[in-house]
Amino acid sequence: MKSRYAVLIFLVLQLGQLSAELSRIKVRQDGHYVDNQGRVRIFHGFNAVNKAFPWYPQHMSNASLVKHYKEWGFNAVRLGTMWSGVEPEQGKYNETYLQVIRSQLSLLAVNGMHAFLDMHQDVLSKRFGTYDGAPAWLVDILPKGRNPYPYPWKSTKPFYGGNWALQYLTEDCGAAYQGLYDNVNHSQDMFIAFWKKVASTFKDVTSVLGYELINEPWAGDVWADPLLFQPGKAGSQNLFPMYDKIARAIRDVDNDTIIMYEPVTWGIWFNGEAGTGFETVPGGPEFRDRSALSYHLYCWVKSGDSDPLSFFDKVLCDDLLAADVLTNAKKEFTRTGGGGFLTEFGECKPDGRQNSSNTVLCETVLKLADENLVSWTYWDTDFFDASGNVQLDTVKPFIRAYPRAIAGTPLGLSWDMKSHSMEFNFLLDPTITAPTEIFVPPIYFGEGIEVAISDTLVYTWDLANHVMLIYPKNSVTNPVEAKVYLTPKFS
Repeated sequence: MKSRYAVLIFLVLQLGQLSAELSRIKVRQDGHYVDNQGRVRIFHGFNAVNKAFPWYPQHMSNASLVKHYKEWGFNAVRLGTMWSGVEPEQGKYNETYLQVIRSQLSLLAVNGMHAFLDMHQDVLSKRFGTYDGAPAWLVDILPKGRNPYPYPWKSTKPFYGGNWALQYLTEDCGAAYQGLYDNVNHSQDMFIAFWKKVASTFKDVTSVLGYELINEPWAGDVWADPLLFQPGKAGSQNLFPMYDKIARAIRDVDNDTIIMYEPVTWGIWFNGEAGTGFETVPGGPEFRDRSALSYHLYCWVKSGDSDPLSFFDKVLCDDLLAADVLTNAKKEFTRTGGGGFLTEFGECKPDGRQNSSNTVLCETVLKLADENLVSWTYWDTDFFDASGNVQLDTVKPFIRAYPRAIAGTPLGLSWDMKSHSMEFNFLLDPTITAPTEIFVPPIYFGEGIEVAISDTLVYTWDLANHVMLIYPKNSVTNPVEAKVYLTPKFS
């Protein structure tokens, strides 16, 4: 154990020497993310979460792996910052753990990547068959169900083979969540203190894109009150009051970083008719420029790993659910103010076969995200095999040319996976002096690039970072719509 921590401390000291100042990100009135130069930012990235001791994702301390992510064009990471790692004992914070997270943030920043800190959990606790997303000491003081776990199930057998989420429906699990929402035994106060500690630790790290308060929260004690299955009721009665208190505590120590908050997972389905239950952003309307709705897109009702993709799954998952989720999410954060971020999508691992179920489902989400100018982080990071070799077929669909900083307002974006061509148009704001930046992946453009660009623009290249830098011509003094088209040049 001593040797483990000796190595850990060495890594912290070494990585701690790295530094890079990235722009603090805010949310513009129209919901777009903006940097301190006024450019709209679009984020492409992935989740990095470790659901067991030591509670931080070790690969995020590996400089060579992180360099791969940079080369692939990723500029955001949803970084698991686990309550069990931060506070293994009540009131005793693990400073070494927090310093490891800080060092990982430094390594990411050196590679041009923002991160948001995610208090990840699934079904709350190993008491309910998963892992200690909330620390064991906290769950021990939460209420128990009227019937013992795993009621109403006769055994834990249904939870395995992909059905782990059924544990949310156990009476014991619902009672524990409700206890947290109701602050039983000051449990919510302890959650607030956890977030205040995290915010105090990282408030000066400008590359922290946001604090995500909790992953996939459950509705509460649906056995005592089945109406909590209505996402609007769960959101207004249980989630938002807790989010609001956490946000106000965070603002006591950090008034700048975006707070990211999530509805129950089904809160943006069904054309948004059920709603999230959120009428404003946590902390109040004055924090709209520092708030973002986190939401997920999975085809929960997928009929199985049909290959090629079945007609039923294509209609249900691609044509209906996927498009509706993005539309409904935008409706929700437009109504409340703030921005939105697709922080998870997956259950699909591209395999290089054009018509396979996994490839089609992932590419559908990516295409819709481009069309809707959505920032995203893929679940999870299965881009390497057990020996650390790149699984190129898996990662290639996520590597795409895209504008990651826009001096103006993006209007349209498309990426063709077959021709590897990008088309982008935007309303150029000539008052912004920083350039529009388009990431151009060398994996597709290694032999050269055909560029078609509006005559109001000029461009140059940052070859080291695979970025095209676009500026307005000196004669452009008013906003004007501009277009960029890139396609590979073949010898």
